[in-house]
Amino acid sequence: MDASTTTLIVLALIFLASFVIAYFASKTFGPLHTTLAYLVFLAAFGFAVLAAATLKIHAKYRTQISSLEQEIAAVETDVKALRHGTDDASLIASLDLEQGGTLDLRNEIEQITITRGRRWSDVEPGQAQDDGTIQVTIEQDAPLNLEPGITLFVFEQGPVTEGRRYLGELTVEGVEGGTVTLRPTVRLSDAERQRLADSTTAWSLYETMPPDRHDLFASLTDEELAAMLPEESLSQYVRHGDPATPDDPPERVKEVTPEGQDAPQQIYDRRLRDYEYLFHELLRQRSVNEDAIAQAERDLAHLEAARARADAEVQYRQQEKTKLADDLARFQYELAILKRHLDAVSAQYNRLTERLRTVMAENHRLVAELTNVQFALAERLDNGNGSPPSSGASTP
Repeated sequence: MDASTTTLIVLALIFLASFVIAYFASKTFGPLHTTLAYLVFLAAFGFAVLAAATLKIHAKYRTQISSLEQEIAAVETDVKALRHGTDDASLIASLDLEQGGTLDLRNEIEQITITRGRRWSDVEPGQAQDDGTIQVTIEQDAPLNLEPGITLFVFEQGPVTEGRRYLGELTVEGVEGGTVTLRPTVRLSDAERQRLADSTTAWSLYETMPPDRHDLFASLTDEELAAMLPEESLSQYVRHGDPATPDDPPERVKEVTPEGQDAPQQIYDRRLRDYEYLFHELLRQRSVNEDAIAQAERDLAHLEAARARADAEVQYRQQEKTKLADDLARFQYELAILKRHLDAVSAQYNRLTERLRTVMAENHRLVAELTNVQFALAERLDNGNGSPPSSGASTP
């Protein structure tokens, strides 16, 4: 008989004995108190059963948990070694590790990716269209991972000293197998469009604009730098790392302590360039200048149109002036005629006026004489002498 069976038998006997005890207790304490005491006994009995089961579970799984925790600790040690690397020779041998871990490798890969980004080389360009759209061919076995909308920076493959150039910023418009359709992200100038069409060498496509770094030019001679850089910025590359001069701006002076020396030394530090920003800024300035030129051309066209209208107005006014001068000459001629006629009329008027004065004076004289004759006749009639006046009297 095993321990479990014995335990069950003992518990069953205790449970049966509890009925007997409760029966005899009811004779002394009464049914209510006996029932309450029996219920307390049952609760304690159930708690004891559950406690025993809990102890059994703890005993069963505690050993397993301890074993699993040890395994987890060992796995975490291996993971840490794989991630960060380790100096433990046994771990290196068991996991086939080098000194560095995967995290160091991942960091190195991320640094390379951030610095250069993804790159596709040996790209064969096709014939560029008028708007700069072009199809290029990438080897079929190359991992394209190109999707429409990705911006690429295009360089002619090869050294700058052999005339290789930056061609521009193009956007992936479509991908079909190893053929990729690229379209310029901005409107190209005539020179840029021609440079893109004339490029026949292989291209390199960069997802990220290659950054400017001092170490890229450290191994080049002054002659090589002069062959690949513009004259106005050549001295910055040549002088990088040389002792600073008093004329250098403070932001271009860097203090370093050469190896094996205690005193710091001031050297000239060339400013690194953000080529992506500079190209975008140049494109922005070009766009602003093109808008200004277009506005100036529109203003010039308006001015030329206004000048043409002014010239037409001047010509019209000149013609009008000529016509007015002709009219003035005719008016002056007519005025002269009218003046001569006026003078003639005025002279005739004066003669008539003088003659009228003479006639009026004669009329006044005759009226006065007639008046005298009438008064004389009236006087004779009043005197009774009805004879006509003497022959010496004048008649009107």
